[in-house]
Amino acid sequence: MPKLHKWEDIREKLFTPAELAEIDAWVADEAVKINLAKIRELIGITQAEMAERLDISQSSMSRSEASTDPKLSTLRRHIEALGGTVEVRAIFGDRSLRLDL
Repeated sequence: MPKLHKWEDIREKLFTPAELAEIDAWVADEAVKINLAKIRELIGITQAEMAERLDISQSSMSRSEASTDPKLSTLRRHIEALGGTVEVRAIFGDRSLRLDL
Protein backbone atom coordinates (compact mmCIF):
# COMPACT_ATOMS: atom_id res chain seq x y z
CA MET A 1 0.00 0.00 0.00
CA PRO A 2 1.44 3.43 -0.93
CA LYS A 3 2.42 5.82 1.84
CA LEU A 4 -0.19 8.52 2.43
CA HIS A 5 0.94 12.13 2.60
CA LYS A 6 -0.68 14.98 4.44
CA TRP A 7 -1.87 17.90 2.33
CA GLU A 8 0.01 20.32 4.60
CA ASP A 9 3.30 18.56 3.81
CA ILE A 10 2.60 18.59 0.07
CA ARG A 11 1.64 22.28 0.15
CA GLU A 12 4.89 23.20 1.87
CA LYS A 13 6.88 21.41 -0.83
CA LEU A 14 4.97 23.03 -3.71
CA PHE A 15 4.82 26.63 -2.49
CA THR A 16 7.01 29.13 -0.68
CA PRO A 17 5.80 30.49 2.69
CA ALA A 18 4.96 33.80 0.98
CA GLU A 19 2.91 32.01 -1.69
CA LEU A 20 1.11 29.97 0.97
CA ALA A 21 0.25 33.13 2.91
CA GLU A 22 -1.11 34.74 -0.26
CA ILE A 23 -3.14 31.63 -1.16
CA ASP A 24 -4.56 31.32 2.37
CA ALA A 25 -5.52 35.01 2.44
CA TRP A 26 -7.24 34.69 -0.95
CA VAL A 27 -9.14 31.57 0.14
CA ALA A 28 -10.29 33.24 3.37
CA ASP A 29 -11.41 36.32 1.42
CA GLU A 30 -13.30 34.26 -1.16
CA ALA A 31 -14.93 32.08 1.51
CA VAL A 32 -16.35 35.15 3.22
CA LYS A 33 -17.64 36.58 -0.07
CA ILE A 34 -19.27 33.28 -0.90
CA ASN A 35 -20.84 32.80 2.51
CA LEU A 36 -22.91 35.95 2.95
CA ALA A 37 -24.19 36.40 -0.58
CA LYS A 38 -24.24 32.81 -1.80
CA ILE A 39 -25.92 31.40 1.30
CA ARG A 40 -28.67 33.99 0.95
CA GLU A 41 -29.03 33.11 -2.73
CA LEU A 42 -29.11 29.37 -1.97
CA ILE A 43 -31.95 29.96 0.47
CA GLY A 44 -33.78 31.83 -2.29
CA ILE A 45 -33.95 35.25 -0.65
CA THR A 46 -33.27 38.47 -2.56
CA GLN A 47 -30.96 41.10 -1.18
CA ALA A 48 -33.95 43.42 -0.66
CA GLU A 49 -35.87 40.71 1.24
CA MET A 50 -32.83 40.02 3.40
CA ALA A 51 -32.43 43.73 4.15
CA GLU A 52 -36.06 43.83 5.25
CA ARG A 53 -35.54 40.83 7.55
CA LEU A 54 -32.53 42.58 9.11
CA ASP A 55 -34.36 45.93 9.26
CA ILE A 56 -31.59 47.67 7.30
CA SER A 57 -31.50 49.42 3.92
CA GLN A 58 -30.75 47.47 0.77
CA SER A 59 -27.59 49.55 0.29
CA SER A 60 -26.41 48.59 3.80
CA MET A 61 -27.14 44.97 2.92
CA SER A 62 -25.04 45.30 -0.22
CA ARG A 63 -22.13 46.79 1.75
CA SER A 64 -22.41 44.06 4.34
CA GLU A 65 -22.22 41.33 1.71
CA ALA A 66 -19.26 43.06 0.04
CA SER A 67 -17.26 43.16 3.28
CA THR A 68 -14.14 40.99 3.16
CA ASP A 69 -13.90 40.77 6.96
CA PRO A 70 -17.35 40.78 8.59
CA LYS A 71 -17.72 40.62 12.34
CA LEU A 72 -18.93 37.35 13.81
CA SER A 73 -21.99 39.21 15.11
CA THR A 74 -22.82 40.30 11.54
CA LEU A 75 -22.46 36.78 10.24
CA ARG A 76 -24.64 35.47 13.08
CA ARG A 77 -27.39 38.04 12.38
CA HIS A 78 -27.44 37.15 8.69
CA ILE A 79 -27.55 33.41 9.26
CA GLU A 80 -30.23 33.68 11.97
CA ALA A 81 -32.33 35.92 9.68
CA LEU A 82 -32.23 33.03 7.19
CA GLY A 83 -33.36 30.57 9.88
CA GLY A 84 -29.95 29.03 10.58
CA THR A 85 -27.47 29.04 13.42
CA VAL A 86 -23.73 29.72 13.53
CA GLU A 87 -21.27 27.38 15.16
CA VAL A 88 -17.60 28.31 15.64
CA ARG A 89 -14.95 25.61 16.03
CA ALA A 90 -11.24 25.64 16.74
CA ILE A 91 -9.41 22.80 14.99
CA PHE A 92 -6.17 21.38 16.36
CA GLY A 93 -5.05 18.54 14.15
CA ASP A 94 -7.58 15.77 14.78
CA ARG A 95 -9.28 17.62 17.65
CA SER A 96 -12.18 20.00 17.20
CA LEU A 97 -13.50 22.23 19.98
CA ARG A 98 -16.77 24.16 19.80
CA LEU A 99 -16.34 27.75 20.92
CA ASP A 100 -19.11 29.51 22.81
CA LEU A 101 -18.92 33.10 21.59
